[in-house]
Amino acid sequence: MAEKEISGVLRDVTRSWDKNAIQIDLKQELLVKRTKVSGQEEYVHLLAGNIAYLQESLYLIQSVIHRSFARRQSLNRVEVQNEIYRALQELKDNLDVSLSAYEEKFKKDTLSESTTAAEIAYSQAVLLYALQTAFLFFLLDPENRNLLKTFSVYPPGYIVSAVNEHSTFYANLLMDELEHQI
Repeated sequence: MAEKEISGVLRDVTRSWDKNAIQIDLKQELLVKRTKVSGQEEYVHLLAGNIAYLQESLYLIQSVIHRSFARRQSLNRVEVQNEIYRALQELKDNLDVSLSAYEEKFKKDTLSESTTAAEIAYSQAVLLYALQTAFLFFLLDPENRNLLKTFSVYPPGYIVSAVNEHSTFYANLLMDELEHQI
């Protein structure tokens, strides 16, 4: 039941997304990032930093979703936005600690392969972040408080895990639909 509801929310959220606009935006973001650096190695390093930031941000969003279900009541949207903003600022200050682990993931036989892997991972991380953020803000909408009641019979960790699984599925589906050619 919970997975069906989560999938329904994500399906509804993505239904209104313009896939052509998403593809154009992703390509534009990558182009802007590429022009900010002097070479491919620096570009891969920049993308790894962005991916690390997005992934660490997802952990924050997942903790807010977990807390919302643990409390079994809606969280205040403004409070959550402020909390996320503060945590993201702190994350930016401490990102170097986890960056090397992310950079390792993109070490391939050639620099071109590393670049392609980093661009695909970045695009997927952006989509995953957008999906989980959309789910969180759907959850924070007072009109959707009944969702908390629907999920109240499930452990919060189960809900977070299901949200992560389904948003990963939808991010992969979007990547396929975009015919992603970076």
